[in-house]
Amino acid sequence: KSAKFYAALAEDAVKAPVIKGAEDFISETEIAIEAEDDVTVYYTVDGTEPTTASTVYTAPFTVKETTTVKAVAYRGEKASFVTSATFTKATQLTCAEAAVEAMKVASNNATTNITYVVYGYVTELDGGLSSGQQKFWVSDTKGGENTFYSYFCNVPRALVVGDYIQMFGKLTKYNTTPQMKNGDITILPAPVAKFNVTATAENGTVTGAGEYEENAEATLTATANEGYEFTCWTSGEDTVSTANPYTFAVTANVALVANFKEVVVEPTT
Repeated sequence: KSAKFYAALAEDAVKAPVIKGAEDFISETEIAIEAEDDVTVYYTVDGTEPTTASTVYTAPFTVKETTTVKAVAYRGEKASFVTSATFTKATQLTCAEAAVEAMKVASNNATTNITYVVYGYVTELDGGLSSGQQKFWVSDTKGGENTFYSYFCNVPRALVVGDYIQMFGKLTKYNTTPQMKNGDITILPAPVAKFNVTATAENGTVTGAGEYEENAEATLTATANEGYEFTCWTSGEDTVSTANPYTFAVTANVALVANFKEVVVEPTT
């Protein structure tokens, strides 16, 4: 009435190697390939089939982008089956972007197919710490509006409003609430706010423009070309100076225009 079939490896068959690493990762993951002691392992990281012309595995290696690793083991001329594993780098989203993606899932508590990493500030707590998990709201800006929700994500400690965090996991929704459920939370140092200074000049140059950290002072120097003299720089208000070069400081976002005029030498009588 029934039959059972058994497949047995021949005594000299080569076992396929095992590829290990984090299936989903944030920035990088270490890949290790395990195999029998008396074999040589060849592998590829571009999705192609490995052969004896491929890279020989000697030690764990790191991948920083989504990568498919394939490996084969050889004992002499005998080869194993090819093993394949894909390691996926999480897609980075803002809180606002995560809210949009979460609402795309088909139904309540369904999850996205891929893993995301979301950065934001804790804006409101929805209860305290419970078995290492917590519910809370996050926003892209400190003190901003509640944008994306954490439903019992794993936290290293009880969070407080204002914490800057990294959320790692899959997205879901519950009715009209976009959220991450049972994700992993890492508390990070808050990013340093920066401001940007741009500067242009006609008949002269301005140095010192660029990006600066909040509360820093950007020192700019305006220099008139030969035959011109400095008159003013503008950013809402004009500041007049006859110094050349003229040095000044700014501490906030600003777009500067340095104005120069041609030097006119009046004839003498």
